[in-house]
Amino acid sequence: ELVKTNSPSLGVLRMDLVSAMYNNNAIDIIRDDICSPVARLLDLSVVKQAMDETRVQEIQGYFDGIDSDVVPFSEISLIFSSPYTRHLFARYILCTLEEIAPNAEVSTRYDDLSLPGAIITIGLSAFATIKDDLQKFPSLDRRISREFYQTMIEFIRASQRRDQSVGVHDQHQSGNGRSRLHRAGSFSVSAAALASVSEESGLCPMAGDIAILSELELARQVLYAYLLKRVASLDLGMLNVWLPELGRMVPVFLGISREINSDADTGSDSLSAPPVALNLRVFAFEVDAFVQSLVTHVIETKGMATVILNSLPSDIDFDSDSDGKQGCINKIQTPLVQFLNQLARIRHCAHEQVIRFLAHCTAVVAAEFSLGSGPGTGFALANKESVICFIHAYTEYAAAHFVVDPPYINSLKHHYRELSQASFEQAFKYRVCQTNCPNASQFLK
Repeated sequence: ELVKTNSPSLGVLRMDLVSAMYNNNAIDIIRDDICSPVARLLDLSVVKQAMDETRVQEIQGYFDGIDSDVVPFSEISLIFSSPYTRHLFARYILCTLEEIAPNAEVSTRYDDLSLPGAIITIGLSAFATIKDDLQKFPSLDRRISREFYQTMIEFIRASQRRDQSVGVHDQHQSGNGRSRLHRAGSFSVSAAALASVSEESGLCPMAGDIAILSELELARQVLYAYLLKRVASLDLGMLNVWLPELGRMVPVFLGISREINSDADTGSDSLSAPPVALNLRVFAFEVDAFVQSLVTHVIETKGMATVILNSLPSDIDFDSDSDGKQGCINKIQTPLVQFLNQLARIRHCAHEQVIRFLAHCTAVVAAEFSLGSGPGTGFALANKESVICFIHAYTEYAAAHFVVDPPYINSLKHHYRELSQASFEQAFKYRVCQTNCPNASQFLK
């Protein structure tokens, strides 16, 4: 079945079966399943969303105890292909890099990165391993440890300095790969400064970093985890550094022609998502998961939406601009908006996430109209009227230019209806509804 669909759900199913057998004391079946011990270890970690050095050592012990002549390569790669396992180990790698960063030159923890990286790589190779009945595991690309991790350490150092300067403190929980970000009272700098502190570090991805990220999903997994954590500390600046590069490389690693991103290829006649080759579908699944998590983090992080909206240009006139609403949206250089634009032209999931983001922005504006400021965020919108115009224009732009997958049309309509319900009377002609939105009306019926 994996060879036919390359679906990440099959790895989850394999682990669920092991969990069910343990829970129902199916000892005879478990005894004959050479993969059940490692699947059980992973399942316990996924359930608790916790990975630590002890569990990593237990997994290493499993491999050390297997006879090299009877290694079930296909079975193990299928188990490791679970996206939950992949995400858990990516966060563990990030956590380890954060612990290495302050004393990177003398750290003894670099070896701790090897097994987690290998597990992610093995899981990503499941399709090829099963399809071609490969009798070996893929090796880690040396560029990961020699180049990419070193780049990430530099960015992590800059992030740690930035967080200290604005009053954000990271408290790890027993090295489990997850952490809590705490704000010591109010931020000690303005909302505008929050976005610029990271950019002022002068760090930017180099050509070698871009090449590695374009080729290796392991590197992208670690970067995804890093960027999601930066959202939690309102670090718009680091998003501004990385999202443009990610947006440009997505069509490359999905095997989609770059021309799909041009305005000439959008419109009512080309709203179907471009196909992704079977062997690349895991990469598509992961970028969809990242975009969904990114928007969710923006929504759930107090003040982040306001910081983003305040970064929009204030001199765009959505009514009188000679290029119309499309031209106005294209003039917006905010990296998050550009990133969502690029992905929503080729991925249905990104289209849904744009509408989720706009619904949240609408709620932020509505709260300020009702209460005078964003409740509990410590930030206020600089220009509520401009934001209202942006939401309306972006909604119309999305409905006309972003791709739609017919099997998921009802989910998309649900998000559009939620956006319409969030829109309020004070928006007047910019209120998102069937009357005011001829393009979006098809999704509001």
